[in-house]
Amino acid sequence: ATLALSVQYLTKPREVFAEMQRVLKPGGMAMIVFSHRSFIEKAVRLWAAEPDDGEGHAHAVCRYFQHGPEKGWEKLNTMDVSPRHGDPVWVVTAVKPTH
Repeated sequence: ATLALSVQYLTKPREVFAEMQRVLKPGGMAMIVFSHRSFIEKAVRLWAAEPDDGEGHAHAVCRYFQHGPEKGWEKLNTMDVSPRHGDPVWVVTAVKPTH
């Protein structure tokens, strides 16, 4: 499952992440991709307050995974995949357990 450039607008992230976990096959990966670009007036407060805090936002996305269903995710990983020139880009991944 991929959620690209929209996590900053989720008003019910726990429900969205729980649904991703429900529909993924065991061993499936969820990938959340975001940059600092957003419509600040539409972004949730966490994002709008610090629009350039990619690392902080990556930690927030990790918390969305961590506060999901019990035994819901493993192999949580964050990566700054920003190009040398251009907008910063972050990826957070997690895998649905096979057990």
